[in-house]
Amino acid sequence: MNRRRLAKYVLMSLLLTVVSAWCLRYDSGELNRFEMLALWMGSLLFGSGVLLFSYLAFKRPQLVLGADGILDRTSPFAKAGPVQWADIEDARIGVVSTRYYRSKVLCLSVRDPEKYLKRHGPIGCMLARANARYTGYPVTITLDTLAGLDGAETNLAERVRRRAAESR
Repeated sequence: MNRRRLAKYVLMSLLLTVVSAWCLRYDSGELNRFEMLALWMGSLLFGSGVLLFSYLAFKRPQLVLGADGILDRTSPFAKAGPVQWADIEDARIGVVSTRYYRSKVLCLSVRDPEKYLKRHGPIGCMLARANARYTGYPVTITLDTLAGLDGAETNLAERVRRRAAESR
């Protein structure tokens, strides 16, 4: 997605968040429970949209292969990094797919998986454990949001394997 479209989503989400919050603030007691629930859900949903879309629109480098290891910023929930080079045992490209969704991921096998799973918050930990069950690897980094890969995913996995082997 380009920045102009993401900025538009941020503004729409912000507007809908403000409208939902305003309706909640000026409730005169005439709203029933369903309407109140819908307004609260709207505030939470569109507020989350503001955070997510602004995170995507105004982002820093998403995947950093540094001297110490790999730093993953591909998702607001990705808190496993930096993954130290010495901890990486294997790397490969996997595919996470469901009926409606297909995503390429960089799968990392690490020496102490719990060390990296514990770094996530509650939602991120739940998502990381689900990915680990699905892919068989405790650390997964989504590659769909990275620009410029265009089929070079296997080259990336090979670079990670080579760099990890050099650090041992």
